[in-house]
Amino acid sequence: MTEHQIYLLAAIIGITATSVLTRGAFVLLPQRWQLPTSVQAPLRYAPMAAIAAIVAPDLFAQQAPITAVASAAFWLNAKLWGAAAGAAAYVRFGNMGGAIAAGMAGFWGVKWALTWV
Repeated sequence: MTEHQIYLLAAIIGITATSVLTRGAFVLLPQRWQLPTSVQAPLRYAPMAAIAAIVAPDLFAQQAPITAVASAAFWLNAKLWGAAAGAAAYVRFGNMGGAIAAGMAGFWGVKWALTWV
């Protein structure tokens, strides 16, 4: 085994160990070392915040500047309609999977409808 392969193997093992320890700490640690409830409660919203951080920049980025909400480019944006459908489904049913499905259905529905315009 070459020196380069040893360093690569050590890096893979180190990264794996770090990932398992940091992600599995909440399961592996004894009850007395658990995070307080005041810290755990806000962590429920972390997945939703991560999805919003991924989606929001692409959702509001425009190819051309919009001068007003009344412009056709705003209302013909399939991403906005998909996001509105997903948000409405989440508010109504409280299910993230359903919100993603509704958002994608709204997005693809508007994309399909815009091909006929």
